[in-house]
Amino acid sequence: MLTKVKFYPGGHTYFGKNVANEGYIGDADILAGVATLVIIKPGTMLEDVKRSLEITLLELELRIDQELTTK
Repeated sequence: MLTKVKFYPGGHTYFGKNVANEGYIGDADILAGVATLVIIKPGTMLEDVKRSLEITLLELELRIDQELTTK
């Protein structure tokens, strides 16, 4: 799912209803890196998070390839 997120200076964030519709309701763990945030849906097993990240990396590679071919 690709969606826009709004970050406010006071620390509040707005993700939109479509994120809640996907099950992101309640307290969620976040892994923060230098350039990314990984938000883990409540109740998700870490092995499933790992697989999801692997799929996300493949999607990122495709987007990079598309970006390079359109320049």
